[in-house]
Amino acid sequence: MENETSVSEQNTQMQVPVQVEANRGYTTKFNWGGLSLTFMMGIGNRAYLTLLILIGMVPFAGWAFAIFWMIWSGFHVEEWVLANPQNQYRDEAEFRNIMDSWKRAGFVAFIIEASVLVLYLLFFIFIGIAGLLVPTY
Repeated sequence: MENETSVSEQNTQMQVPVQVEANRGYTTKFNWGGLSLTFMMGIGNRAYLTLLILIGMVPFAGWAFAIFWMIWSGFHVEEWVLANPQNQYRDEAEFRNIMDSWKRAGFVAFIIEASVLVLYLLFFIFIGIAGLLVPTY
């Protein structure tokens, strides 16, 4: 009888799923990857709320939501990554290491995006000025 009890106790212990805490006590920070690489970071880290950035493809008002959502994701993406129980990290150092790599990549992407935007604006400003300076006959 004692043997049956120990076997049933072992079975009940094995069937209990391990619950992962949503926050895990890790510190979360602003992440440039969430701002600049919103779509890719969401897929890569299973933070699927970031996929709402696709609403930005809606004509007229979509771009305003996309800008808002990029900024919002930058502040909250690390919390969303931790909230997904499929993401398993050994400790905070491993989590911070992964998030820091996304932060560096996102910052580089932000610098490239900002540079392209400035060059684009300068190009069209100079084209506009050149169009005004050309005499019309």
